[in-house]
Amino acid sequence: MLPVRIGGQQPSEGAPPTPRSEFYLSSGLGFLNVNTKAGIAIPAGLTTVLTPYSLLFTASAIDIGLLEGESEDPRFERLYVHSGGRACLDRETGFLVSDFRCSGGTNVRWSSGADLSLFLIRNLWFGNQPGNLFAGGGFRAFNPKTPYATFGLLFNARPEKMGGFKVNVGSNYVSVGIFGGLNLNLRRWF
Repeated sequence: MLPVRIGGQQPSEGAPPTPRSEFYLSSGLGFLNVNTKAGIAIPAGLTTVLTPYSLLFTASAIDIGLLEGESEDPRFERLYVHSGGRACLDRETGFLVSDFRCSGGTNVRWSSGADLSLFLIRNLWFGNQPGNLFAGGGFRAFNPKTPYATFGLLFNARPEKMGGFKVNVGSNYVSVGIFGGLNLNLRRWF
């Protein structure tokens, strides 16, 4: 059998390589909105790219949310001014005081969750990086316990690491952020 050139491309030698699944230790950073409270989300877990099936599985064993707490002291009141700033008023003295007096501190919300997504478009180019557009669904275990829809972009052209952008939307839960991971197959590093 003779190789034939079609459309100016070189014929491939032998069978194409079988796509591999990759396993990554992953973490992220983003914005979190839970029950109308805004804060920071820090998920950490495992991400699996099942290339032969065009699937992306993410399990966040630890999903930390840092949200602003409620001020429990009625003596202090937060004021918002026209310029977009804010101030803290001491109701007993009538003076403006340091802003931390109106803060309720930081509420830590612990959770975990998992989602499964399908790659909708493979090799969608952004600059010089091929990305993979995905969408799917998942479940957050608690704080709040809710199913959610997810979509985003995954960049994993280099096998030793990956990164991306992800949006999760559920009942009383929204998370938007970036994530990244390192391949768990140590042979990829050497």
